[in-house]
Amino acid sequence: MPTLTASTVSASSNFLIPNGTFIAELVGFVIIVIVLGRTLVPRINQALADRQEMIRRSYSDAEEAKARLDAAEAEYRELIAGARADAAKQREEAREEGAQILADLRAQAQVESERIRQAAQQQLEAERARTVEALRAEVIATAIRTNACGINSGKSGNVSVRTGADDRIAR
Repeated sequence: MPTLTASTVSASSNFLIPNGTFIAELVGFVIIVIVLGRTLVPRINQALADRQEMIRRSYSDAEEAKARLDAAEAEYRELIAGARADAAKQREEAREEGAQILADLRAQAQVESERIRQAAQQQLEAERARTVEALRAEVIATAIRTNACGINSGKSGNVSVRTGADDRIAR
């Protein structure tokens, strides 16, 4: 075993002084960094640029879609407002038409009821006239029968009660 002296130990163990392995490692590292920098870094940068462009396009597409959505919502609101106004107008027209139909039906019913009332009045007048005529004929027939029996020949009031003419009239 070799003997270690203080001068050999201090020179070989001084980490501040570079030795040959360090320089070889440093040269290898620089070569690896250069190779990677020329081959891998451009690909990574291109991928990042593509990704940024895609994000930019997505953001602009989202902005455009939001603008179209806002326009569509505004159009939807206008259409709904128009539809509501049309529906209200149609309801009002239907109410007016219904009121007109109701007024027409009431007028027709009034005319019909007046016609029926007049027909009933005429029928009552005709029935009354027939009844009066029938009663007149019956009174005349009764008067003729009473005269034929000789009941009504006296001068003073109710002869039929005094003479018993009620029995003769009934026959």
